[in-house]
Amino acid sequence: VAQKDLVDGSYLYKAVVTDVAGNISETSVQKVVVDTTAPQAGELTLAALTDTGISATDQITQDKAFDLKISGQEVNSQITYWISKDEGKTWQETTVNQKDLADGIYQFKAVVTDVAGNISETSVQKVVVDTTAPQAGELTLAALTDTGISATDQITQDKAFDLKISGQEVN
Repeated sequence: VAQKDLVDGSYLYKAVVTDVAGNISETSVQKVVVDTTAPQAGELTLAALTDTGISATDQITQDKAFDLKISGQEVNSQITYWISKDEGKTWQETTVNQKDLADGIYQFKAVVTDVAGNISETSVQKVVVDTTAPQAGELTLAALTDTGISATDQITQDKAFDLKISGQEVN
């Protein structure tokens, strides 16, 4: 007997067989759980990440090691962690512990699979690892009238001048 268009839920089935003499026998009960609902994905966070960027929340860091942590996901679900090093074009499975990351832009997500095989994904977390010091450039004194003994001793009677920097790394 075909079953179709079942809504999510638990179903119990058994067959009762009666022969021509009126004898009855029953099969054992079969339980089927229909679950087509995506699981609660939860929230992915970056545990033990030291954010060293200009803002305490910009996720720019010199930290090459931190952990991926998920909370609020469906109970008894399977979690797989994924990393992208190309702005989300391709993804590779990764571990909870991130370590020895090279400078670059990383994206992380978790895929949550419930016991029925339904899948949900967390929001993507982006991290920029940058351990390279910026190029400082060159500082010069502009609009300074050097009045010292030498024209280049930078001794002046000027009370105002400009500081100019050039060649620095721009971010």
